[in-house]
Amino acid sequence: MPYNPALGYNYHTMHIPTYLGFWLKGFKQKGIVTDTAKSIFDIDFASFKQQADLLIFDVDDTLTAFKQEIPQDTLDLMADLKSKGWQIAVYSNCSEQRSKQLACTFSPLKITSQMQSEKPKAEGYLQLAKEVNIDPFRAIMIGDKIGTDLYGAYLAGIKHRILVEPYSRVHKEPGADIFNKLVRYIEKVFYFVILRNHVR
Repeated sequence: MPYNPALGYNYHTMHIPTYLGFWLKGFKQKGIVTDTAKSIFDIDFASFKQQADLLIFDVDDTLTAFKQEIPQDTLDLMADLKSKGWQIAVYSNCSEQRSKQLACTFSPLKITSQMQSEKPKAEGYLQLAKEVNIDPFRAIMIGDKIGTDLYGAYLAGIKHRILVEPYSRVHKEPGADIFNKLVRYIEKVFYFVILRNHVR
């Protein structure tokens, strides 16, 4: 599907005060990233099954290339995870038009979705866990951005927070705009290099 700005990331739904907390309080908050993986296809989900019941995925550059349709291999993976007993939810800051598109995509798999979220505010993560009646401590958040996807999960008390490389980079597909790429890069430098955090 060609690039369409109307389908993209919606910065107006980001909760800016909470996001600024990542930068202002980050030096006090260790362990925001608990695991890393090249992509969702490289995560050993079985190794977490005794510790978690709910998988929460970011969408753009986690499940698919930036602002693109969800590919069939991603849907097949999610269907396989559902068949193995996982509850699955998707959580993203995206436009109203893209929200409707994604809802149609995920509906046949009975995947809980919350779009136009206020990442990284904790309330949205907690609401998703409540909808499927699972303690946030038994959830896993998977995303490509530390300051929104994983920081919000950290604030919500989600135990496992997995950082993946951008889908578009791994699969050599159309990437994010320069602003998104720059923010993602600076977050990683801030977290891993300046603050000297390590994945435990």
